[in-house]
Amino acid sequence: MSEMSENINSTSKNLLPDSSSSIGDIITINTTTQLPLKLTPTNFSSWKTQVETLMLGLDLDGYLDGSFPCPPKTITHEKQIVSNPDYRKWLRQDALIRHAILSSSTFAIQPSLDGLTTVSRLGKN
Repeated sequence: MSEMSENINSTSKNLLPDSSSSIGDIITINTTTQLPLKLTPTNFSSWKTQVETLMLGLDLDGYLDGSFPCPPKTITHEKQIVSNPDYRKWLRQDALIRHAILSSSTFAIQPSLDGLTTVSRLGKN
């Protein structure tokens, strides 16, 4: 077997196919149409209702309230430690939600959202 084939085989043993993920498809959010009300220093309650309603409708509310926490980075599969496909999908979906929240905020608010590592931290700031 060639060196390249050996490298590919050893790498593939550490990964599960993305199809083995239990997290559904990644959902994108169009803030222009789905979150038209931008967060300002005076409209938090209305803006929060808009975001929570959209996230519930998209079945993404668990990212906001922390009830759908980040899965572990690795899992045991067939007695081997492998990368968890749910981990990467969760990070990607969380990043898209954070992006939507930042995009639906005015420039005056955005600095207070800097440093958010996950969406669920939003309620803790």
